[in-house]
Amino acid sequence: MAVEPLDTAALAQRLAGALRFRTVSYQDSSRFDAREFEGFQRYLRATFPRLHATLKLEKVNGYGLLYE
Repeated sequence: MAVEPLDTAALAQRLAGALRFRTVSYQDSSRFDAREFEGFQRYLRATFPRLHATLKLEKVNGYGLLYE
């Protein structure tokens, strides 16, 4: 099976897009910003549609993502 070459510029763009979300967990739950996590989840679905069509996704505590 032939391996497609990686488009490193596109990979860098996707990583840069993911890093824009402030997905920080704090011990103080009042500082938790669910909108950032929800936006990150939408970004992943939009950016990696084939991954989401192929893998099983389990949400852990509503915001943690486990792909199988």
